[in-house]
Amino acid sequence: MGPWAIALGAWLVLAYAAHGEDWQRKAVELYPQLGVAGSDFSKEFGRMRLRKNSTDPAFFANPQWPVLLAKECGNRLGVTAKPQAPAVAPAKESPEMEAGRKLYEKKCGRCHDAFGPGVEEMTWNRWIWKWKDKARLTDEEYDQLMDYARRFREARQAKMAK
Repeated sequence: MGPWAIALGAWLVLAYAAHGEDWQRKAVELYPQLGVAGSDFSKEFGRMRLRKNSTDPAFFANPQWPVLLAKECGNRLGVTAKPQAPAVAPAKESPEMEAGRKLYEKKCGRCHDAFGPGVEEMTWNRWIWKWKDKARLTDEEYDQLMDYARRFREARQAKMAK
C-alpha cells in the first residue's frame, strides 16, 4: 500500500468518525503532521488504525478515537502535541487541586484529554476504577484523583450557580 493510500485512508476514516464534536480536527490541531499526506506521522497513524481495527474494533466506538489514536501515535514516535492556549487565564489553584491536576496529567493525560466538566461522579468513579491498574495508580494516588475530581466538580457547580 502506497503512502498516499495510507494518508487517504486515514483522512477518510477521520472524515467519517466525528459525531457531534470535531475530533478529527482536534487531532490535526494537536499533531499538525497528521494532516500532511505522506508524513511519517500520518503513515504511522494509518498503520496503527489498521492494527487497532483488527485487534480492538471497539476502540472506534468512542467518538474521541482520532485524538486518542493520534496521542498513541505521538507517544510511539516521540512527538509531543502542539500546546493549546487556554481559553481564559486559569484561576489560582489550591495546592490540593494543583497536585491532583499534575497527577492527572502525569498518569492519565498522556493518552486522554482532561475529563469534561460535565462528567458525572459515577462515570468518573467507574473510569478511574477501570484504569487504576493500567495507570499503575497507588491507593494514595487513586484517592488523590478522586478528591481532585470531586473538588473540580464542586468548583464548577459553584461557578455555574453565580
